[in-house]
Amino acid sequence: PSSTRTLISDGLSGLAAAKYTIGFESNTEGIRHKYKKKTDRFYSLKLELPSSVHFEFHRNSFYFESVLNQPLLIEKPFINVIPKIPNGIMIFPGAGLKQRGWELQKFAELINLLSGITKQPIYLAGGPGEKADNQYITEQVNSKNIINITVETSLTLLVQRISYSVLVLSYDCIAFNFADVFTMTSVF
Repeated sequence: PSSTRTLISDGLSGLAAAKYTIGFESNTEGIRHKYKKKTDRFYSLKLELPSSVHFEFHRNSFYFESVLNQPLLIEKPFINVIPKIPNGIMIFPGAGLKQRGWELQKFAELINLLSGITKQPIYLAGGPGEKADNQYITEQVNSKNIINITVETSLTLLVQRISYSVLVLSYDCIAFNFADVFTMTSVF
C-alpha cells in the first residue's frame, strides 16, 4: 500500500479483479485532482492515514492492522548490524518526485554550515540518477569533511553507514526507513 497514489497505481486497482480493493485516501501530490476524483471509485475501502504515520513500516502496519482488525506482533523493523561508535552525517539530496526536492545550492550551503559547527564527516549518497547533482553539490562545498559516496557502495554497506551515523537528512523514504529501524535522529 502506497500513501501517495498515482494514476498508474490507481489504474492497476481499477483493473484488479479483486472482490475488495483497499487503499489509502490520498492527497493529490502524485495524481491530478481530476483523475483522483475518477479513480477513487476503484477502491471498495479507502483508509485515512493518521498524520503521525510517516514511515513505510508504520504505514504498512497501520494498513494491515486496519484490514485485519487486529494488532501486528512486530513493533518495529529490525536489521542486525555490527554496532559502532556513531560517526558521520548522511545526506541524501535526491527526491522521488522532483517537486519535493530542494535546490542543489541550498544543500551545498547546508553542508558548509554543518562543516562549520562539526568535525563529523558528511557523506553525500544517492543512486545513479543523483550522481551529477551530488557531484555538483560536492564541488560547491568549501570543506574537506564532505565524502561523496554516490553509487560507490552496496546496499549492505549503505545500511551499515546509516546505522552508525549521528544524523540522516533525506527526502528519500528508504533512508528514513533505515534510520527508523536503528532508532536514530533523522530529518525528513
